[in-house]
Amino acid sequence: MVLEVGKSSLVVMDMQEKIYPKMAESKQLLKSIRDLLKISGIMSIPSMMTEQNPTALGSTIFDVRELVSSAEVFDKSTFSAYRSESFVNRMELLKNKGCTQVVLCGIEEHICVMQTAMDLKDNGFTPIVAVDCCSSRALHSKQMAEMRMMTLGIEMLTNEMIAYEWLKDYKDERFKAVLEIVK
Repeated sequence: MVLEVGKSSLVVMDMQEKIYPKMAESKQLLKSIRDLLKISGIMSIPSMMTEQNPTALGSTIFDVRELVSSAEVFDKSTFSAYRSESFVNRMELLKNKGCTQVVLCGIEEHICVMQTAMDLKDNGFTPIVAVDCCSSRALHSKQMAEMRMMTLGIEMLTNEMIAYEWLKDYKDERFKAVLEIVK
């Protein structure tokens, strides 16, 4: 399966003020997520954000929020976003329009990202985890989550792989703008 612009959406999970600094390789994580958000903006991919218990963990960090100011934000108490009624309703609307490929990024990969990916897969979506745009507090937790998701048939791609699958052709008028981000 190759990613298609018209079938894709992007979900940035739980990049919140109080937990983001505790992530392994947090600076590289932020750069990768910002790159993916810029690329998705160029490609006009619908973007959403989730926030886990924002009262305790704070809002999405500014460096992410500034790139997706128009994105819908879904507060959640469940670890899987797909167990939140408002998120499910939004995703089902997208699915009814043929948008079934869901690119996931954010934190924590071994909890919220993984559980969301599994629930999306179980509900007729094709989850794609942007592995360089995900982290956990401990790298071994991230690695175990990726191993488990791969055994379940969940796609693991990098932001650059995602970008070029969306583009398909260097003749695409958006190619140069995306190239500036990935090089």
